[in-house]
Amino acid sequence: MKTKRLSDILARLIDVTTARTSQLTDYTPGSVIRSIYEAVAMELESYYVLQEENISWGIQHGVLDSFGFVQREAKAAYGNIDITLYSPAAAGTVLPKGMTFTSSDTQYPQTYVLQQPYQVPVGAVSITVQAFCTQVGAIGNIPAGKIDTATNSATGVSSVNNPQDFNTGSDVESTAEVRNRFQSFVDTRGRATLKAMDYAARRVAEVTGVYVYEEVGKITVYAHDANGDLPDDVRNEIIDSEEAYRPAGIPWDVEPVTKRNIDVQVSITATNITLLPDDFEDNLAQMVTSYLDNFNAGDDLILSELIARIINFSPLIYDATLVVPVMNVQVAPSEIVRAGDVTVIIANEAE
Repeated sequence: MKTKRLSDILARLIDVTTARTSQLTDYTPGSVIRSIYEAVAMELESYYVLQEENISWGIQHGVLDSFGFVQREAKAAYGNIDITLYSPAAAGTVLPKGMTFTSSDTQYPQTYVLQQPYQVPVGAVSITVQAFCTQVGAIGNIPAGKIDTATNSATGVSSVNNPQDFNTGSDVESTAEVRNRFQSFVDTRGRATLKAMDYAARRVAEVTGVYVYEEVGKITVYAHDANGDLPDDVRNEIIDSEEAYRPAGIPWDVEPVTKRNIDVQVSITATNITLLPDDFEDNLAQMVTSYLDNFNAGDDLILSELIARIINFSPLIYDATLVVPVMNVQVAPSEIVRAGDVTVIIANEAE
């Protein structure tokens, strides 16, 4: 379908009018008849545009619907919370379902809740639990160390803390993301291939990273969620999904990845250090941490890309250098890059 532009419609209106009557002769800009025709042409152009959009939408959704593809709903963020007790737990100590956690930082008003009770081992002074945000969507994602308060909790809780970022919250899948996922589906119609097994694992909504490793006599699917973990329920969903795509007669398994924490020291040169805000170091460190914590299985850390992101972080950054254990970090199939200790050192250009 060819969409007609305003100029084409206007020219056509003038041509037809000129051919059928000699009483209208002034079509110069600003004339009455031209102004009327321009208004008509603008309205007709909008109809063409809307019609093209509707046809494209109908074709795309018709194809997706025929294969049962629908947008993924928003997901609530979840992650691990470390709970410390005042004294060793006695027999029968239970952290109840519905126990909630919050942050004392007003920037993060979200609430996180236990969806199941947790039995504390006798004599234990700490336990790690999994909590879910009460709000769905990316709003539930929160940096490490921000959850520090337990409400309506069982007595004996001394402190709580989330040792890692919560990154598993996601908004409703966009149309572009649905199309990309459908393209992956089309590319993997040949079953029993590595691409097919990769797609099968990604069918599970919580999965953000997959690396299918093939060795002689065995295939291992390394997968993780946005936190870099592989909860048991997610692993079981992946196994069920793989049944329709795996090769017959070859042993295979689904395994979690090992987090490889990378300590990074960022040294930057500022054009004018006095113009930097007080929280500049913390914000830059958080940006680097978030960048590393969003790596997926099989992604290598290229330092030049990280340096470019740091320099683009602020127009006041003149130069940046990194100190890491190795020049570039190449990960094994079973590993994933995550942020370790990130420190920022700032120097003035004049120094």
